[in-house]
Amino acid sequence: MGREFADELTTALFNSGNFEVLDRQYLDKILKEQGLSWSGITDPSTSAKLGDIIGAAAIVVGRTYDHNYNEEIEEGEWVQNKTRIRKYRKKGTASLTITIKIIDVQTGKILASREYSSGYEKETKWVENKRDLPRIDADVLYKLCRKDMVAEFMRTIAPYTVYIEMPFVDDAKFPDLGKGINLGKIGNWNQALDFFKAAVSKNPESWKTHFDLGLAYECIGDFDMALKSLTKAYSINPKTSIQNEINICKRRKAEAEKLKQQTGE
Repeated sequence: MGREFADELTTALFNSGNFEVLDRQYLDKILKEQGLSWSGITDPSTSAKLGDIIGAAAIVVGRTYDHNYNEEIEEGEWVQNKTRIRKYRKKGTASLTITIKIIDVQTGKILASREYSSGYEKETKWVENKRDLPRIDADVLYKLCRKDMVAEFMRTIAPYTVYIEMPFVDDAKFPDLGKGINLGKIGNWNQALDFFKAAVSKNPESWKTHFDLGLAYECIGDFDMALKSLTKAYSINPKTSIQNEINICKRRKAEAEKLKQQTGE
């Protein structure tokens, strides 16, 4: 199970175009030649030596924590032409859990460690004779589990795009808001900010102007200024929707700070 997952993860990393991937067999050969082992890879001296040799920044190691496949036969009764007919079907369920660690080969420090789990099930059609029940291919179900976990891992480490609909509030009473929103739609956030700031300057008592300004700051990644404006909007009008946006902004700020730590920026 671990071998298949390693191959599929290697393929995903390579196809992403964001990483240079070294083959496991090549690494095994290097370790053997240097008298090293995978069990000591978290030791700084060992990892640093390996890092100097292969020139890699990090090593991904994993362990199949748990895999289980279970089959059961279900029975059911139908009435056809006043005759009771007993039928059977088979249900197969596969579950898989794998732990993955990312290790800095220069320091031996574990950069990330996470457990990934997935499960799939398949049911056959109802048949009247148990002997006619078809075989369920457990390997297919395990492959679906691995596909899910590879995709989740790639979302964890690889850059990808998420499109978020920001809940800007337009109001004909404040024309600057509409202008700012339209500029934001085409990605011109510098000019958009100018209009949102103008709206706040002209209408400092409106929660809508502060709210939209906060969203604009959030869109450009200035989370401190975003929280300042959103908090001001909430102080004027303590709506649940504003509190929700404040929480979202705090989460995005924390995620951005964590990403900076991981990338060393």
